[in-house]
Amino acid sequence: MINSQAQRGAGAAAGWSLEKPAVGKAGRRAAIYLVLVLHLVVTGYPFVWMVLSSFKSNKEYFANPRGLPIQWEFENYGARSCCSACFCSA
Repeated sequence: MINSQAQRGAGAAAGWSLEKPAVGKAGRRAAIYLVLVLHLVVTGYPFVWMVLSSFKSNKEYFANPRGLPIQWEFENYGARSCCSACFCSA
């Protein structure tokens, strides 16, 4: 009994203990949300970039690949591009 009390006293004096840290439920929840938001940014940004780039012409894409489209090209989703995507020979 004396030995264990001496060890506890030495640990407390050193600044560490074997008890659970005082991180509450709110701290864990904040850490989980932080990880989820970082994951959304890392995985969501390429998807948004792909969709925005699909509304640009080739010239505009190579001139400014990361910006918003100056002139939105809805023709990229016309019937011609749909048929060529399906490998139709018409």
